[in-house]
Parts: sequence; structure tokens; C-alpha cells
Amino acid sequence: MPSRSEPGTSGPSAGAELPLLVFGGPYGNAQATAAVLAEAARRGLPPHRVLCTGDLVAYCGEPAATIATIRAADIRRIAGNCDVGLASGALDCGCGFAEDSACDRLSAVWFAAARRDVGAADRDWLATLPGRDVVAVGRRRLLVVHGGLETINQFVFATTPLEEKRRQLARAAVEGLDGIVGGHCGMPFTQVVDGRLWHNAGVAGMPANDGTPRVWYSV
Repeated sequence: MPSRSEPGTSGPSAGAELPLLVFGGPYGNAQATAAVLAEAARRGLPPHRVLCTGDLVAYCGEPAATIATIRAADIRRIAGNCDVGLASGALDCGCGFAEDSACDRLSAVWFAAARRDVGAADRDWLATLPGRDVVAVGRRRLLVVHGGLETINQFVFATTPLEEKRRQLARAAVEGLDGIVGGHCGMPFTQVVDGRLWHNAGVAGMPANDGTPRVWYSV
């Protein structure tokens, strides 16, 4: 899908001298989403320098309010698999959890609640979210995806073998891109592989399963 260009800018490189604030997984947590956006405002960052890597809807209890907050802020955003599933009328979130696992059972509950809470207009809006973006930070151009390059629900962790990251980074390099910003896995990490960046900012909606209540964004 084409990159998202902001109104009044010249495309992905516009404002590249400014910091880029990145966060993933609002997850239906309206309070956390508002807090991240307030931090961006405190730093003086305009909407086109704030990026959400998808999964606006998941897990937490205010999906419609979270969508409204993101829509009003008009920041850069791409679709996560949960957003795609809800927009398309799917019966599950499409996370790819093992059948009858704890994650599979829990996701069935929150997804059903989200289907009840999110109205047709918001689903139509979710359907317009791009599957990828290209952002500039300084002289570097970075590809933004939710999971992996080929699969929206691919889990790419810090522990994912370097060969897999190297393969996807090489594909991005063919497009003249210097790295990848991803989401989906919920855990923040940064790695440089053969001089190219793979970055995951973590998620704002839930802790990163690290024994603390912290949630995450990056600048």
C-alpha cells in the first residue's frame, strides 16, 4: 500500500529533523492513549511526527473511545491485525494464537466485546488504515509495518533469529529503506543488523509482560 502523506507536507520526509514519537497497541486503553498523546503535545510534536503501529482495538475496555481519541488527534497510524479483523467483520482478532490456548480463549472474549462496542462508522474508518507507512528520521527512511513484511500477524521479538530480521531488512533495502519499525509483539526492543535498524516501541495499552506495570513508547 502507498505511504501516508500528511496534508500540508511533502510526504514521508517532511519534518524529518523533528523527533518521531512511536507507540504501538493502544489496545482499547483510552486513558493510556490520551497520556501518550499528551506527552507528544508536551514535547511540541505535530501530529505527523507521532506514529501508532496498529492494534487500536484489543484487550482493554474502551475500544470506541480509543478510536475516537486517535481519530481526533489525526496522527500517523497503520492497521494492526485486530483493526483489520474488526473492520472486515471477522469472528476473531487474527492474532494467530494456538487453538484453545489461554491467549486464544482470552482474545475471543475481548474481541466479542469490541464487536459490540465499535459501531459501523468506526469500522469503516478502521478499514481505511494503511497496511504500511514510510517515515523519515534525519536522513534515514524507515518502513513501518505491524507484524512482518509479508504477514501482518507475524510475531517478531528481540529473540527472533537474526537471519529472519536480516532477510526482511534486505527486502526493505531493495526499496531504498534503512530499517523497519514494527509492532504486534508488545515488547519493546531495538536491534541493528548489518547497519540497518529493527525497532519496536512496545505498546501503550498493556504492560510488556516484564513484571512491572510500565507501558511503552519511544522517541
